[in-house]
Amino acid sequence: MRKKQKNTKQFFSLLMIIFMVFSSIDTLPVKAEKSKTSYKEKLSSVDKNSENSKTSTTNSTIQKQDKYDTTKDSDHDGLSDALEKTYGTNPNKSDTDGDGISDYIEIKLNLNPLKKDTDGNGINDGEEDTDGDGLSNLEEIKLGTDCTKKDTDGDGISDGDEVKKYHTSPLLSDTDGDGISDGDEVHLGLNPLKASSDGVTRDSDRKIKQNLSSNRIADSLKDSSNLFVPALSGALAKVIDNEVFLDEYNNEVLSKNRAVIGKPIKLETSLNKDSELKLSFSCSKFLANNDISNLNKLVIYQYKDNRFIPLSTTIDKNNKSLSTSISGKGIYFVLDNEQFLDNLGINPLEKVKGHEKTKFSSQAIKKDTAINPNDNTSNANVNDGTWVLLSDYQYVKLKGPVSETSGTDSDGDGVSDYDELGTPIEENLTPSIEELLQAYGIPKDYYSGKTSIKVYQYKSNPVLQDTDYDGKNDNVDSNPLDNSSSGTLHTAYADSKVSYTMDYRDFFQSNSSYSRNIGTISSLYSSVVYSGDNYSGMDIKAYMEDNGIYDVCDYNLADMYNDSDLSEAYIGHRKVSYNGQTKEVIAVIVRGTNGTIQEWSSNFDIGTTEDYYKYSDWIVQDNHKGFDVAATRILRCLEQYENLGYTDKSVDKAYWVMGHSRGAAIANIIGARLEKESKNVYTYTFAAPNTTTASDAGSYVGIYNILNTDDLVPYLPMTAWKFTHYGKSVSTSIAKNYEKEWEDLTGCKNEFGIVDYNNDAIGMDNTIKKLSDIMENRNEAYEYSGSLNDMTIRNYGTSKESREKAIAKIPDNALPYCTITRYNGFLCAGWDFTVCQQPEYFMQVLAAFMANKIDAARFAVELNTAKRYEDAKIAIIRSGLGGIANPHYTESYYLLSTHTYASSFN
Repeated sequence: MRKKQKNTKQFFSLLMIIFMVFSSIDTLPVKAEKSKTSYKEKLSSVDKNSENSKTSTTNSTIQKQDKYDTTKDSDHDGLSDALEKTYGTNPNKSDTDGDGISDYIEIKLNLNPLKKDTDGNGINDGEEDTDGDGLSNLEEIKLGTDCTKKDTDGDGISDGDEVKKYHTSPLLSDTDGDGISDGDEVHLGLNPLKASSDGVTRDSDRKIKQNLSSNRIADSLKDSSNLFVPALSGALAKVIDNEVFLDEYNNEVLSKNRAVIGKPIKLETSLNKDSELKLSFSCSKFLANNDISNLNKLVIYQYKDNRFIPLSTTIDKNNKSLSTSISGKGIYFVLDNEQFLDNLGINPLEKVKGHEKTKFSSQAIKKDTAINPNDNTSNANVNDGTWVLLSDYQYVKLKGPVSETSGTDSDGDGVSDYDELGTPIEENLTPSIEELLQAYGIPKDYYSGKTSIKVYQYKSNPVLQDTDYDGKNDNVDSNPLDNSSSGTLHTAYADSKVSYTMDYRDFFQSNSSYSRNIGTISSLYSSVVYSGDNYSGMDIKAYMEDNGIYDVCDYNLADMYNDSDLSEAYIGHRKVSYNGQTKEVIAVIVRGTNGTIQEWSSNFDIGTTEDYYKYSDWIVQDNHKGFDVAATRILRCLEQYENLGYTDKSVDKAYWVMGHSRGAAIANIIGARLEKESKNVYTYTFAAPNTTTASDAGSYVGIYNILNTDDLVPYLPMTAWKFTHYGKSVSTSIAKNYEKEWEDLTGCKNEFGIVDYNNDAIGMDNTIKKLSDIMENRNEAYEYSGSLNDMTIRNYGTSKESREKAIAKIPDNALPYCTITRYNGFLCAGWDFTVCQQPEYFMQVLAAFMANKIDAARFAVELNTAKRYEDAKIAIIRSGLGGIANPHYTESYYLLSTHTYASSFN
């Protein structure tokens, strides 16, 4: 027995000697293709023998060969056993550290599930208030509220205030069930615990006076160029700021009518027609150059169904204002009533019995300023040709007589002028006449002149092929006077009811001001361009064609190139004439990442400027390499498209470029490069990652980036590495502003089956910081710099086969960014290997995970990460638990587009 033990001991001693010899003299290095500094040179002092290598490694975890079940959750705490291993928690104990909070919740809260007091401040994690809502974590768990959200039910009141101050339910947005949210009730001074605060009238039936805040009025309506600045007040049972926005309304019918003064407004609201609203206009700027008596001639009008409708207007000369009562949404403007009537050949002040004739010279109408087809005028000489007056007081000249038998089709749209115009009617101008007489203090009975004029309440404009400029010619448009549309956006996540306005006249406005119309339709195009998404059953090509875009071509870079810098774009055009100008609107819709490893790899290939010369398609050195190469190629496709002869090269062009996520980043660069070539660009991007380190990036006009602050993607690559976006950006949090609206829009449910907008409210900043910390600048991503110990991992193998199996688990796209050194062992020990990992290696492993080339278990557990990147990896996993999917959805960006205005970018 003793002899046997001695022989065994000698055998293992010999084995260890052999192992050490083999380990020290027989290493097989595999060098990275993109290494700029030799790994062998850098590690010469570390790799001279296996013992030094062994003591200098930073992670001694053996590379596992078995598969982890990513769905198994032994303790039912919401954290899979595989992730429990990553965090070091007990897979059989839901609360490893016994602080009263489950491991899953602690990770979501960015707490340490292995310590009862994560920050060491003497307060148990359960007693901490992580989301800062006034309730401890344990109180929230007991109440069933969300520890990661200050306002679980999204009613505008923090959970703490609901429980401790107002005694309302933090789980119900409307505690008393009266139809008004708790937050709105508090804002309005009502009792959120009583459906009838005064015990008499139900709160939802009460009308509370309020004034619309200035920030709910477009800046263009408040600037010095507008003679009449609007304001709105009303009595309603809702918070007026949540329901109303005043925007500028651009329309040539109004802008060219010389009787219209100031900027017309568009009142956007979800309020019903019974709302009691008061619209007023400040006249101070008007009176700076006009006598106060001129106020007598001013009337507030509504533009509705292509008609001018006078509203009873109150003139307050003391406060220098005009006001009127309105009932809801619509288009409103100030009109010089005297000028307006005179334009129509009616001057009431000259037709008053016994009243001294006023000194007013009626201007003769010039033929060349009449609507023909796009100009508006105050007057028209109807003796030359066939002229008709439309109900919105446009004079248009036709190519022939209007009759059922003439067949005249002035605009060549396939619909006769007779059918477009309909039957003429007598427009009663008595209300306008009486408003003017009253302003001058003249009894209406004194007037003896004409009170009506013949107009056509037209179905469509006979001199415009597309009356409402929505891209559908009048002969196929079911509603040629309405360019708004609504339908269903179908994605893999939801079927959402959406709406938008397509108005090609917006491309004749300056690109230096954001267009909400263009923004919203761009967000929808940027979604539908993904394979499988559609708008009311139409794929992207059909959807573009439905909006009047012709000759749509699909350019898929994967059919042209064999590397990773790929994308896909749909390009089409529409020729539009408006206001005496003609333009080719060329639409370029860039698809976001299609899920392939190539495109994900390109997303994370920011590029080192030291290798700039190696890539012929990397044109702008400051730009993200993967995005810029793809942009170059799509620009090449655009040039090819234009050379095919689809577009009219003799007219000006407007380049309409858009995309979501990766597509947004590429579109952002395309817009900037087109602008650099002095092109007229309208670029609208959604969820764009950062694209450039150019110092002048913010000076580009015509490029607008809509970003969700809850979304991790727009923070990548990091601003700490000097990356930013071209153009102007607006960042808004759906969680803080539109969570309930998002939930109503999408109906998306969380893992518990509850409709919920799930975002990483707690750990986002930490994740961004941890990612930023892995390097100082873009070039370091491709270098073996800093502490090599922090960049190197040693994996221990029991056989050559096990070692090779472990190496084979490294994604192919990550291999060029690491150096692998193999160690030969003996029998069942010593078959180790080290991996020295550039920062780009870590990013490419992440790319492989995002492309589903490796599963969560391999990313989290099987692929050992060097110390330098471990915190970033843990943060990403934690953010995934906290919620990083919902904020990035295309539905999220459609929602933000509906709440974005030109003033949002200031």
